[in-house]
Amino acid sequence: MTAFEFKGDWEFEYQFEAFKGLQSRRGSYTSQDSKKESNGIVNVIISDELNDDTDPTEEQINSINFILNNPAKIKQSLFKALKIEYPKLKEMYGYDENDQDSKEWFPEINSIDEFKKVFGVGNMFVLLPHKEGYSYIGLECGCTWDEEHGLGFLLHKYSIIKVGGADEAFSTWEAFKDNGTYEEEQKKWNKHVKEKKSLPKPKIYKPHPKYGKLKPSQSEANKMFENHLLERGYNSEFIELVESDQIDVNINNGLTMTFLERAAQFNNLDIVKFILSKNPNSKDNVIHRSVRYCNKELVQIMIDNGVDINQPDPWGRTVLKLTEQKISQLERTGNKELEKYIEFANWLKSKGAN
Repeated sequence: MTAFEFKGDWEFEYQFEAFKGLQSRRGSYTSQDSKKESNGIVNVIISDELNDDTDPTEEQINSINFILNNPAKIKQSLFKALKIEYPKLKEMYGYDENDQDSKEWFPEINSIDEFKKVFGVGNMFVLLPHKEGYSYIGLECGCTWDEEHGLGFLLHKYSIIKVGGADEAFSTWEAFKDNGTYEEEQKKWNKHVKEKKSLPKPKIYKPHPKYGKLKPSQSEANKMFENHLLERGYNSEFIELVESDQIDVNINNGLTMTFLERAAQFNNLDIVKFILSKNPNSKDNVIHRSVRYCNKELVQIMIDNGVDINQPDPWGRTVLKLTEQKISQLERTGNKELEKYIEFANWLKSKGAN
């Protein structure tokens, strides 16, 4: 029995007997090597959680070992699933037996093992959702019929849970549906999105001495540290770091938007005022963030700091234009918030919006 040894890397290349003999699809869905047989080497990405644990979960290790030790079962499961999907895909893509392109997209298959000539695995995702001691595995593949969207499989051991475009390869929601935790996880996610200010205080992670490396989620958390402070309302900490020259209000390495725009997006007006007091290089695309909350105070703050109420965003839309677009949308759906946005639009006009 082959045993996988984790060495601190959450993304790496690895050779699997299960993927040998398929198409060579390293790097992209349009790989120039697709006519060659794969040697079984694929890119492996292990999903991780933001915590201080140094290693993947036991379920994730179990699943990697299952793929390693059951190559024939895995390959046959993929082929059997594709045998069912192949006629559907032909119909979906408008297969015409008299068209040469159609024949290249969908070669004739005379035996189940011949499915190896129509697709190949590029990336294997070892997901966090699990069931019965094994994590779900996602396979992102290139295929002969779709160079843009590719092909994806979601597996649990050798059971095929989902077949579709390549994005199925990392569909944790499909995994949650299969293991029965979908509604619970949706509630968690909705709470996470709506209640960012209730999330834990951000911190800077340091490499653990076991491997001397950061996990991907830790690297991302470090990159977003300053943004997370202002998103979650840790204003005094953000201000202290600015005052001690540890944060430059003009340089946001975590996002393409400025800290000022991010603070406005999360309705953190105290930080908006603080950054404006530092005379930032840019005040662009901030006033437009008022539309989400019909936030008159934000508009007034920006006007008081020299921003034109008719300043366009990168797509040429003013704050009034965005509000009118929202009104049109609410009129179509009969949403009860319609009156609030109409009143906000009239207020904007009273301030010179046109």
